[in-house]
Amino acid sequence: MPRIRRRPRTVPISDVSTFSATRTTARIVTIRVLLGFAILVTGTAGWWSETDAAANVPGRLLFVRDTGIWMWQGGTVSRVLIERNVRDARWSPNASQIMYVQQGNSFSDLVMLDVASGTKIPVTYNEPPYEAGTPEYVLTSWWALDPDWSSSGVIGFMSDYQSPDGTFQLWLMDQSFSTSLAPAAQFEDNISSLSLSADASIAAYVVQERQLDGTSINRAVVRDLADGIAYPIASSRNAFDPAISPDQQSIAVAVRQDNGGSDLFIVDRATGDLTRVTKDLQATNPTWSPDGNWLAFVRMIDYQFEVWASPIVNGDPGKPVKLFGAAGFDARSGISWTFA
Repeated sequence: MPRIRRRPRTVPISDVSTFSATRTTARIVTIRVLLGFAILVTGTAGWWSETDAAANVPGRLLFVRDTGIWMWQGGTVSRVLIERNVRDARWSPNASQIMYVQQGNSFSDLVMLDVASGTKIPVTYNEPPYEAGTPEYVLTSWWALDPDWSSSGVIGFMSDYQSPDGTFQLWLMDQSFSTSLAPAAQFEDNISSLSLSADASIAAYVVQERQLDGTSINRAVVRDLADGIAYPIASSRNAFDPAISPDQQSIAVAVRQDNGGSDLFIVDRATGDLTRVTKDLQATNPTWSPDGNWLAFVRMIDYQFEVWASPIVNGDPGKPVKLFGAAGFDARSGISWTFA
């Protein structure tokens, strides 16, 4: 039996609450449909061969398929964990562990996988201690989503636990699994797509802003985790999927274009200037290589998903190359990159 760690001290996830898991589920579905990435599909079409890409792109990329967690390295795809209903797999700083989301019936939990032994360690405990479908079950269902693991060891994730209005909030977890709400100096609607900086001093994520006409728009923001003040990036754009660069000076974002497509841009944090990375590629989910010399992303072609990467030289993006396509690729989970 795998060793079960104690529950987080600050957040007893299974405690009773007054918020409806049914409403929470609807909010999650709304967020993910609006972002447009909740589709699991099959496909490997593309312009470049995987062999060509493997010769130039270093490290290991972690991703999720409908069969579990998989890894790409040097042009080869191999399995890490075969299990259904997993999402958002992320490497630990030294790649000895993987944090991922395990989805249940109207709840989800964070689970840590020891890569060498295959041991799975529950980190949160959101499954209600009641019969599924009962009012008590609904009132004690919670979600943990969108984890990210900074180089400093701090883990961030989104949860609706103790949310006063049922929206998701940003939580931080240290290496002892003690959790606390991240400082917040302003009200925000539902948030998602977390990226922590290497030193966990800032967090980038998406805010789903409700408009007066009843519609919503996605805004990428950066929050200072010392004072909780958040400010928008690429504020004139419908931006999502932010990724903070390893040196913390730039943030890659996907931007929804007027024609409905999406492309990647790099935002300079000092000046706010945008540098285009892709053009008409339906690109989302940017992920930096640990040295900042590559930017990987998910590309959609005829409703099929592939992973590509662009070299970044002195801040300038080069021509992207295809790395791989995989049957059942979960685009919403994105990718995680390690050199360890």
